[in-house]
Amino acid sequence: MNSLGHWKLTQHAANRANQRGILQETLSFVIEHSDVLLHAGEGRNSVRISKKRQAKLIAGGLPPSLVERAANVVLILDQCHGVVVTVVRDTGTKSGRKHRRQYPTWSKIRRIQQRLKIFESRLVQDLSVQHTQ
Repeated sequence: MNSLGHWKLTQHAANRANQRGILQETLSFVIEHSDVLLHAGEGRNSVRISKKRQAKLIAGGLPPSLVERAANVVLILDQCHGVVVTVVRDTGTKSGRKHRRQYPTWSKIRRIQQRLKIFESRLVQDLSVQHTQ
């Protein structure tokens, strides 16, 4: 595993960054300057740099080329284990929207479905008990 400060880069994330032409310098920059953090499911979060933050970084004197390289890079982080799980580019297409807005994740939907099943089974039990009385 490679290291980005106190974050470790998984082999999967390193492969994806390499495939997508994203340098480790850019990954470190995104981790350091990210201001958008969204829940990505299963205890993971996606982080990226917003357009407002990008403008402030350039106005603050950082090289525009570095800020532009990090503009559409999204990192999926597992904060419990301190690892970068994967690296994606936010292309602005429908598939990339999950990294820009907070949508319910499958794990959240499954929890709700499980609660509904428990509620339904308790309701059926209560009704059967009332029916027998």
